[in-house]
Amino acid sequence: MCYLGRGENEEDITNLCRLLQKALKGAPKSVVIDYKSAWEVGIKKVFPTTLIIRDGFHTVRLLNTAILKELMTISEPMFVSVIRETKRLAALIKKDQWQGNGVKFAPQNPVIKEFKYFYALLTNLSKISELSHFKKVLDRVIWKLRSLNTDHAHILWNELIYRLPAHGVTKSNVKYYKIKLRGALSLVMRQFRWQVERAKKEFMQVKYLLVKRPEHCSERQTQFLTAYLKKFPAFQKYRALSLRISDIYHMAPELLTDSIITGIELWEDAIQPLTAAVTTLKKHVKEILNFKAVFPKGTPFASYKKVRTSPECKMRKIKDVYRNRYGFRTPGMSQLYLENELKCPVIIS
Repeated sequence: MCYLGRGENEEDITNLCRLLQKALKGAPKSVVIDYKSAWEVGIKKVFPTTLIIRDGFHTVRLLNTAILKELMTISEPMFVSVIRETKRLAALIKKDQWQGNGVKFAPQNPVIKEFKYFYALLTNLSKISELSHFKKVLDRVIWKLRSLNTDHAHILWNELIYRLPAHGVTKSNVKYYKIKLRGALSLVMRQFRWQVERAKKEFMQVKYLLVKRPEHCSERQTQFLTAYLKKFPAFQKYRALSLRISDIYHMAPELLTDSIITGIELWEDAIQPLTAAVTTLKKHVKEILNFKAVFPKGTPFASYKKVRTSPECKMRKIKDVYRNRYGFRTPGMSQLYLENELKCPVIIS
């Protein structure tokens, strides 16, 4: 049976249930729905004795969607804001043109703060015109970079040494060396940004693999995910949470128990969408467990696939019919065309 309505609010769903009551000449034994509260309210108004079942697909998707939202929240401070601050500092340096007027910018990332400090050091160095004083300050800058003992300071220190003229700094080549100072800092900042961009690209690939079924992953994807989790074990908790309920639904739904859902414990820094998703699952444990009432123990795995709320193939057929007919003149003609195409009863409200 196919139903075409205006929306999914409580009033529309109640009207649907009343139309179904007339078409079925009674109440259905069970109804499979998703997690929209309007469906439960509308069904209980018309069919108070009907068994409500929370669809397994939407149960797994509710949890996976919340995990993806948390992973996107994690990517903001790890990658997005860092790349944004790096671009902003580079733009301000370009605007200042190494004049030493100061960069009025307070970055949050410690590496960007370090780059800002490097810029201040090299700006003061490039403003010195006397050769002897320039050499003394250059030695002081190199010593400060060595004493910082950080990766980026070490790279910049090596670049400053590597770019020194073969016969030392002289009056004739000091102005060219000052230009190389700017190139050294620019190189270090570009390398850092490339590293963050590469890490962001890997993270964007792996975040979808964290909620993907193992049998749906290719061998290359499995190897990539395994290597990434070894490198960053903090993300293993998301993988375990995603597979907690998904494994039961895909492998053996008859093993679905109360403890599978009510026993979920989140970490302390879990964000609101993930907390809300787990709370919703625990709230509807009864409807989730009703899934076993429809499929008793021993039912073949292929039978579980038959529980669907709205197959996408039917929606595509409806759209194709609408396009080919260039719209419908009356609801009656719409119902006739769709019933012939879909080979099932159609209800239009």
